[in-house]
Amino acid sequence: MPNDDVTPIRQQYLEIKREHPNTILFFRLGDFYETFDEDAEITARELDIVLTSKPIGKGTRVPLAGIPYHAVENYLGRLIEKGYHVAICEQVGDMPVKGLFPRKVIRVVTPGTVTEPGLLPGDANNYIASVLLDASPSFNSDGQTASVAYADVTTGEFAVTELPVESLRAELTRLHPAEILHPDSIALTPAPLPAGEGNAAKNLFKSDENPAASVLSPMSLLSRK
Repeated sequence: MPNDDVTPIRQQYLEIKREHPNTILFFRLGDFYETFDEDAEITARELDIVLTSKPIGKGTRVPLAGIPYHAVENYLGRLIEKGYHVAICEQVGDMPVKGLFPRKVIRVVTPGTVTEPGLLPGDANNYIASVLLDASPSFNSDGQTASVAYADVTTGEFAVTELPVESLRAELTRLHPAEILHPDSIALTPAPLPAGEGNAAKNLFKSDENPAASVLSPMSLLSRK
């Protein structure tokens, strides 16, 4: 519903942001991707760029942090590496004679869905994985089992496996997925990595003390809530 207290561009932004509440929204304005409100504060802090403000109507200003569109891959990669999800909102269609440029989110980038060569982990796979726990015994197990599906969207590789839940941490460590999807009924609990594997921790683990991490970011131990 239109709000006469804010500018039309602010209304457009808020409508799109409501559709992508758990992402940082890169909102295209000319030669920049702009971020606003809490997104701007996070972006400025994590990327070490200037946080400023923008008037949105009737003497009200909101936090603003902008990124040049031609340098977006570098900034995008740094946010994804920290566990954030980023929605890319572009101007679409021709320049209107009157009114706003139409805009829409053309892509949501997450750690496991990166396709840009410059953002991929060298020669290693960039897996996105899904984990389910089953408390009922399976045909080949007397205890709780875990099902793991994983894919690399850059190569088309896809596989599914079932294993005892006690083996799940070892399997996730072997796969080293960039992202894990799991149902809300599963709680993820961080565990320390062996000495010398500190670089992997940012991809394998998160904790409640890391606000950058989302519910789709991976960890090493799974337990029932």
